Amino acid sequence: MRERFHTALPWVLALVVFFSLLTVRAVWSGRAELALGERLQARGDLEGALVHLRRAARWYVPLAAHPARALDRLRAMAEAAERRGDREFALACWRAQRGAILATRSFFVPFAGRLANVEERIARLMAQAPPPPIDANRSETERYELYLSMLRQRPGPAGWAVALAMAGLLTWLGAAWKVASEGFDEEDRLQPAVVRRWALLFVVGFVMFLTGLRLA
Repeated sequence: MRERFHTALPWVLALVVFFSLLTVRAVWSGRAELALGERLQARGDLEGALVHLRRAARWYVPLAAHPARALDRLRAMAEAAERRGDREFALACWRAQRGAILATRSFFVPFAGRLANVEERIARLMAQAPPPPIDANRSETERYELYLSMLRQRPGPAGWAVALAMAGLLTWLGAAWKVASEGFDEEDRLQPAVVRRWALLFVVGFVMFLTGLRLA
């Protein structure tokens, strides 16, 4: 048992290090983008601030503070633009929030409550603008409802395909783990019977993973 543990330990450590590095990169980059966006906003460079605050919100890590702070900044900028009558910049700020939130979705949508409000604000501003010819016969309320329904559509990968890919990945890694931890005896000699036992599951998991990616 101890030998199996020592055989599997490097794989576990490699995964821990890999995901830790990804998390550190996301937090580091998100905070850097947030700080730069705040400095640009303080200097009055609102266009530059919008770009970097949007990037900060996209570097999403669960429980990290920088995405919510960046979205709060963008919201404040949008509301200030509305008060001074700058509809275009207000729309850009609201759309930056929506884009950042949707870019970070996976099995769930972070800040889902905030997203609903953001889409309502976008639809309202769009409905208040002079309508394009195709919508000229619709009232402002009708345009608002139309634009909101379009905004709430969620183009992107199918949830079931993403779930299939994730299940395949876990199956594939689980089979590899079992081979690494049980496929060798005390003298580190390969055990063909054990490898054959898990080889089919390894292949099935890998095929599920590739199929899910292809159909997502």
